[in-house]
Amino acid sequence: MDTSRAGAVPGGHTPDGGVLVGRESGRRRLVLFEDLIHLGRRAGLANPDYQRGVRDGRYEQWVVETKRAFKSRDPQGTPAAFLDGQPVELGVLYDPKRLTL
Repeated sequence: MDTSRAGAVPGGHTPDGGVLVGRESGRRRLVLFEDLIHLGRRAGLANPDYQRGVRDGRYEQWVVETKRAFKSRDPQGTPAAFLDGQPVELGVLYDPKRLTL
C-alpha cells in the first residue's frame, strides 16, 4: 500500500483497518490491526477484549509513552555501542575491519 496517500481517520486509524507508524513519509508503514492481533495470539493474547482494544485504539497512548521513555534512555537508537563512555559511530558497527583496535 502507498502509505503516503493513506487517509488517516480519527485516532490515526486508516480506512484499511490499521495505523500508520513512522514520522517521515518515506519511512511510514501501515500496520494492520489483524497483524497485531495475530502477533498477540502467538504471544498468548487470545482474549477477545485484547482484540477489541487493538481495533479501538486502547493501547495507542501506552505505545507512544513507552516509545518516548525508551528514546529518552537510548537517544542514539538501535543499534548502538559505546567504548570508554563514548558512542561508537554507526558506520563502524557495520564494518568488521574498523571494529578492530
